[in-house]
Amino acid sequence: MKTNPAIRVDALRQRYGDFEAVAGISFDVAAGELFALLGTNGAGKTTTLETLEGHRTVHEGTVRVLGHDPHRERREVRPRMGIMLQDGGFFADLTVAETVEHWRGFTRRARERDEAVAMAGLAEKADVRVRQLSGGQKRRLDLALALLGRPDVLFLDEPTSGMDPEARRATWDIVRDVVAAARPSCSPPTTWRRPSTSPTGSRSCTGAGSRRPARSPTSSPGTATASTSGCPSASRSPNCPR
Repeated sequence: MKTNPAIRVDALRQRYGDFEAVAGISFDVAAGELFALLGTNGAGKTTTLETLEGHRTVHEGTVRVLGHDPHRERREVRPRMGIMLQDGGFFADLTVAETVEHWRGFTRRARERDEAVAMAGLAEKADVRVRQLSGGQKRRLDLALALLGRPDVLFLDEPTSGMDPEARRATWDIVRDVVAAARPSCSPPTTWRRPSTSPTGSRSCTGAGSRRPARSPTSSPGTATASTSGCPSASRSPNCPR
């Protein structure tokens, strides 16, 4: 029996004035699937994620997350989301443990503090102030907070930014373990890097195309003028979780 996708995007277009940041992107993400949205800087990846997270209204097209319009029905869907922003905006003088405990007060179904800290590989840094963490350790703290509420769908924006190769591998190990244990729908990296930076077995959609104002006869070098109509046929690894 066919089930509805956890995320469905159909012909999404988003604009900033005359600039079309997202030009007709379409894709589905199944429950339990790792999905990577790839593209160059300025290709509309973060705009697409912000729309899925409910922060932006849809200019054209249809977006559904867990069967809901994430903007109009935010109360229904937001508690079921985990969101890892590019910059979490932490309080620098709180420790890792204090930061997680603070976030627990705003989170439904929150994990225990020590569980969340250990899940992100930060148990040895629990009593260290945030300002003393490396860039990669701050990203793992971001991940811990995104996973705190046991989300049904997880959005990660540049999750391995600032990490060395070893930390990057460890982060994707965490993501794989979460998917294996809880099978949430997961939309990992919105990054322009090649698919090899994504966890093994993920499916990807490349080129979240943006467009210059319609009055311009040609687009500038490096601008993706075509919509991402090829996304539904993106190649899938045989190991891709379903």
